[in-house]
Amino acid sequence: SESLRMAASVVQSGRQRGSNKKANTMMQPADLRQVTVLSRAEWQRIQDQSNQVNRHGQSIREAAQQRKALHLKSQEEVKCWPNTKAGQRQKMLEAKKIREQKEEEQKKLLDIEEAKYQAEKRKEAITKATAQQFYHTDRVKAFHGALLMTEVLKEREAQIELKKRIQTSHINSFTEAAVKSVTRNLHQSHSAAMPTLASGRSFMLKISKTTTNHRYHNYYLLYCLFFREAQMQRDRLMDKLTATLKDQVIDEEDGDKDGTARAAAEREAKEAQQQRDKEEERAAMLRSIAAHRESMRQEKEQREKMAHENAQAMLQAKREADRIFLEKQQLKAQKMREDAILLQDFNANQMAERNARRQQLKKMEQEFEAKNEELIEQEEKQFQQYTKHVINAAADAQRNVCPLRKAAREGLGGGSGPIFGGVRPRYLVQDHTGAEMARYVTARSQDIKEHLEAVDIEYSKKRLGFVWE
Repeated sequence: SESLRMAASVVQSGRQRGSNKKANTMMQPADLRQVTVLSRAEWQRIQDQSNQVNRHGQSIREAAQQRKALHLKSQEEVKCWPNTKAGQRQKMLEAKKIREQKEEEQKKLLDIEEAKYQAEKRKEAITKATAQQFYHTDRVKAFHGALLMTEVLKEREAQIELKKRIQTSHINSFTEAAVKSVTRNLHQSHSAAMPTLASGRSFMLKISKTTTNHRYHNYYLLYCLFFREAQMQRDRLMDKLTATLKDQVIDEEDGDKDGTARAAAEREAKEAQQQRDKEEERAAMLRSIAAHRESMRQEKEQREKMAHENAQAMLQAKREADRIFLEKQQLKAQKMREDAILLQDFNANQMAERNARRQQLKKMEQEFEAKNEELIEQEEKQFQQYTKHVINAAADAQRNVCPLRKAAREGLGGGSGPIFGGVRPRYLVQDHTGAEMARYVTARSQDIKEHLEAVDIEYSKKRLGFVWE
């Protein structure tokens, strides 16, 4: 075969033992006596050894893979069997999963229904709160007060009628009995109180007299005691002063006789000593004057020399200081110019920001005013609808609707203010006319309020003079 021929050619081309080491470059014909014939298994074994293939290990691995594939296939088939424990467990899990999905869907439906119910409850609560807020406004409270007044007027008319009937039947008898009873009680009270009042006045008079006499006696005793002490003190001082003066007079008379001669000698010695001291002082003074003049001359020369040196040093220092000052002034001027440029840019930016902020505030205020007017119109419409319904019901019940119409007409609380809250700056006169009072907020009061309250800080700064230039 072809493989055998290839093997023969390979064996033939190989170097045999004892052959020449130099390869024969010429193609020689095959020698059949030197050709070895190999079987297919032997040839495969040689090929495997040359290619480093482990046929046994490969066959073992292939067998293991086949067994694993067969096992997996059997497991997949077992899963589909309905009469196994694993299949029953799988069915139970699937049924549980389906049941949980149904429960989850039911929970979602319940949550949706609960959300709808809560939304309806919130809507009802908001409606109720809005109604309560509407009922607590000033205008509605005033209207309810007028409604209560109609009921009170109706009740009052009935009470007045009943009172008139009662008064016409009982007023005379009741008045006479009351007058007699009061007169009797006053007479008895006055008679019982007369002795007590008389005894009390006499007792108080005695006490006041006794207290006054006792106080005057104590004052007199204290005055006598103080006068006696002062008299004794003055007598002791006079006796002591008299004895002292007497001793001084005796001492002066004894000393005048012996001291005259001794005083004259002492005065002459003292004058001579003073003359000698004056001469010594004059000589010392002349010597000190001469020494002082010499020292002053030397000091003057030294001062002149030092002054000249100091003047030169000061001149040099002044020149240096002038140079440094000039440089600093130039740097300062340059910095001031730069700061002025920066300040100008900053002021321009600030002005632009203030203008933008002012425009934004103005726009917001306009939007707020428009919204406030719209809310006031809605409030007025709601109020008129409510009052119309109540007035019609009161008229059907034959009540006095004049207070209700007066409270419901425009003007009561019709000023500017937030919806459903606050006291409106308009009121009615509480009398039979029911006229509307003038507004208490005028342009003058607004100006005073702006001056006293810092609503806009920028406006206040400008008004006080703090303006950036």
